Amino acid sequence: MDFTPDGQFAYISCRLDNDIAVVRTSDLQVVARIPGCSHPTGVSVLPSGEYVYLANYHGNNVLVARTSDNTVVETLRFGTQTDYTAVDPNRNEVYVGCPDVDQIWVVGNPE
Repeated sequence: MDFTPDGQFAYISCRLDNDIAVVRTSDLQVVARIPGCSHPTGVSVLPSGEYVYLANYHGNNVLVARTSDNTVVETLRFGTQTDYTAVDPNRNEVYVGCPDVDQIWVVGNPE
């Protein structure tokens, strides 16, 4: 789970539903869902709040969604399962954990 920088929305991975719930924090209502996931795990919102990175454990990929309309704009494919994501705001990079091969991948972001 991660929050937009202004704290207005939370992005929560829903493994059993295979999607990401977008929750408005003021009233805890689900306002959108991002489909296309396969056992989603890691979620990281960029410091600008413009994009969210979504790790899909069984999909062997990371989806990049635009937060303005919660639409997937890019799929980053990996040769192995992806589990966690993290953002380094100082380096403008996103880190993706691939536990089955004990690796961490560094990817750029669309900003």
